Amino acid sequence: MNQKRSDTLPENIWIKVGFLVGAFVFAYAKVMPLLVRTWSRDDYSHGWLVPIIALYFIWGDRKKVRNLPIQPNIFWGLLLTLFGSLMLMIGNIGSVAIVQELSLIIIIPGLILMLLGTRYLMALALPVTYLILMVPILDEVIDKIHWPFQLFSAAMGSTLLKFFDIPFFLQANYFELPNMTLEVAEECSGVRYLISIIAIGIPLAHFTQRGWWLKITLVITSVIIGILSNGVRVSFVVLCAYYYGKNNIQGPLHMFQGLFVSIVGYIFLFISAWLLYKISLSKVELSHKKSHGRG
Repeated sequence: MNQKRSDTLPENIWIKVGFLVGAFVFAYAKVMPLLVRTWSRDDYSHGWLVPIIALYFIWGDRKKVRNLPIQPNIFWGLLLTLFGSLMLMIGNIGSVAIVQELSLIIIIPGLILMLLGTRYLMALALPVTYLILMVPILDEVIDKIHWPFQLFSAAMGSTLLKFFDIPFFLQANYFELPNMTLEVAEECSGVRYLISIIAIGIPLAHFTQRGWWLKITLVITSVIIGILSNGVRVSFVVLCAYYYGKNNIQGPLHMFQGLFVSIVGYIFLFISAWLLYKISLSKVELSHKKSHGRG
């Protein structure tokens, strides 16, 4: 007599999945436009890619996930789902968008626990955690570090401008030019664009680097690149204002300046990923040669 395996799908699993998906779509029908509004911001445009990248993470690990036994954790799954639902209700009553959006991050692991179990949640920890980057959860932290980043960008811009023959005086985050004063404002600190660079750096590190240290190194490198590129942007803006006038740095050129940090960051991020991959590959080849030599 054939015994039914414990990891096979129950006959009514798709009915349960369909019911939960329907309830999920109904509950978050008003939240999705809020997310779309957030992703429409220049500094959170990466939000459009986050769910797609998270699904690609799952697709990449599909063979490992497919072989896991289905052991629903009803207690903790229901607890997380109820907590997320409570957050959704409170956020809806108070019209607080961030609370409603964060409830999504709580409910998703709750549903995974209820339907599939703890081992599935552990296997899907990376894509589930990565979804946090589609919600402006770090805005409160970012708002507190604008000022030091403004000062650093101004100081770095000032250092770069010394290579050009233009008169200027730096006072905190203000550049005093002969006929105008430019401020490295909060919007020009470059901090918000760092989130976009990190959001791209994580999947790039995951799929191109072999070890955890190399992956972490690449993500840290992306942050450093983003910070340094904003200093370059500041010096570029000052040069344009000096030679072409303050009014001529608005419009399309201003848009380019705003995207400069992320564009330059992405370029150097991919270059860094390539270099780290080549270095790790050369080390592996060298170790293989040594092992064969000893043999």
